[in-house]
Amino acid sequence: MCRDMLTAKQLKFCALYATSRNGADAYAGSFNPSKATKRENLSRNAAKLLADPEIALEVERITEAAAREPGGAVYDAAWCRARWAQIAQADARELIGLRIGCCRYCHGVNHGYQWKQREYLEALAEAERKARKDPDAPMPDMGGGWGFNQTKPPNPDCPECHGEGLERFVARDTNNLSPSALLLYGGVKVKRDGYEIIIADRTKALENVTRMAGGYKDNVRLDGSLETMSRVVKMEAVDAKEAARMYQELMASPAVRAT
Repeated sequence: MCRDMLTAKQLKFCALYATSRNGADAYAGSFNPSKATKRENLSRNAAKLLADPEIALEVERITEAAAREPGGAVYDAAWCRARWAQIAQADARELIGLRIGCCRYCHGVNHGYQWKQREYLEALAEAERKARKDPDAPMPDMGGGWGFNQTKPPNPDCPECHGEGLERFVARDTNNLSPSALLLYGGVKVKRDGYEIIIADRTKALENVTRMAGGYKDNVRLDGSLETMSRVVKMEAVDAKEAARMYQELMASPAVRAT
């Protein structure tokens, strides 16, 4: 049984997290970190623990056991409202970020095309191969030099991009996400030209929190069980494909409906 493979601190973490779904608080309450530890570090450490299949399984076991108790405290309205609030407040930059870096001509010698060393050597080898058949085949121009680094800032004097640089998207390692970001993460859809990160609808989550808090004049009707509403929370313990399916199912369901 997986419980036998966990330490006392890990078991305490599982119990605290299953009840609160707050990774930072659960980690602080079970591992006694220094008071100087930043909250983002607590969340990061909690995310690493939750990435462990044995810990994820224990959290799910505790959650399901609590749901079977009279009243199902873990799945009451306050608990669901807290989960929606976590999604609404989660920082999407933990999942993917947009960065602006220099173009190939920003920092090249005399603003010539700048190569990465290995890239140039490979281009040179290819050109030499072609030259065996065609002596007039051109050699790659290394006038701009080596050392291209796309993380450097754009050069405002660059005649090619005029200081605007090039944008690129940088995805994050999902093993290091905070608990809130794990709720926001709905999986990855692989496409022919790349991939798409599925992100929970923060606006919808905020709307649900506002309705449950009485912020709208209309009434809130909960159809079905609160367990259906809480499925989004379980996304953090399943694989990306299943998480994506669960999220899409939740968004299409009448679990929360204004009347």
